[in-house]
Amino acid sequence: MSDRVGTLRDARAEPFGLRAGQDASGWPALQRALALFAVDPLGLGGVWLRSGADPRRDAVLAWTRELVGAAPWLTLPGHVTEDRLYGGLALAETLASGSLVHERGLLARAHGGVLVAPMAERLAPHVVAALAGALDRGEL
Repeated sequence: MSDRVGTLRDARAEPFGLRAGQDASGWPALQRALALFAVDPLGLGGVWLRSGADPRRDAVLAWTRELVGAAPWLTLPGHVTEDRLYGGLALAETLASGSLVHERGLLARAHGGVLVAPMAERLAPHVVAALAGALDRGEL
């Protein structure tokens, strides 16, 4: 945790690639929110960032990934199926081995880390319910 705090203290003066003259009034609050997320993501209950696809968004995600450190960092596909989300039978491996092989789902693989959900507003209701349930319980 001390490494994370040190990274926060050394944050760049020009936040996330803003050029001189651009409005940076919201960036200090964003930096604080991401710092809190990096220290206690479960206690914070996640972070909702809304941005178009541009280099500043990518810089924010890269900085957040640096803060989080070695924790898993996965991206949730918008078309994720329930078996990919929760896990299920790994059919190819099961057929090859002749015994049941279980595949871990994205929620289990992201445990203790970050699951990025691009365009979350377009996720199917059952996926949103699964994500909200996992956040509420703090477990799968």
